[in-house]
Amino acid sequence: GKVMEIVYPEALIDTVNRNVQKISIILLGLAALLTVISFSLINNTVRLTIYAKRFLIHTMKLVGADWSFIRRPFLVRNLWVGIVSGLLANGLLMTGGYWLVGYEPQLIHLINTDMMLIVMASVMVFGICIAVTCAYFSINRYLRMKTDTLYR
Repeated sequence: GKVMEIVYPEALIDTVNRNVQKISIILLGLAALLTVISFSLINNTVRLTIYAKRFLIHTMKLVGADWSFIRRPFLVRNLWVGIVSGLLANGLLMTGGYWLVGYEPQLIHLINTDMMLIVMASVMVFGICIAVTCAYFSINRYLRMKTDTLYR
């Protein structure tokens, strides 16, 4: 029949719960640090790409091109960079998830199709937004730049 009573070591469960909370906070801090590092790396890569084309940007400004016309190729290129990076990251996530479920079949309750689709969509949106946002702000920096600062 029925289970009337459960006897368990309450002190051990409390200790495990406290340790899980501590580990969760550490992992959240690590995730935040990795997010800042990846944003910085992406931003610097985009800035270097735009820096290499600063004279082309200046020439386009001299002939009267609108800022949106100058900005468009950089945004489109970085949109594609975001899509490709999102696809690569999703491929790695899928491989890792598949490997984990193969290693420990009980994880199928955590790593299911719905959760993976949500994570994959989030990774794609986040990758595209970071790449396009970095490109937008970097190109605007060079659009506002005066001629004498181009050679520095």
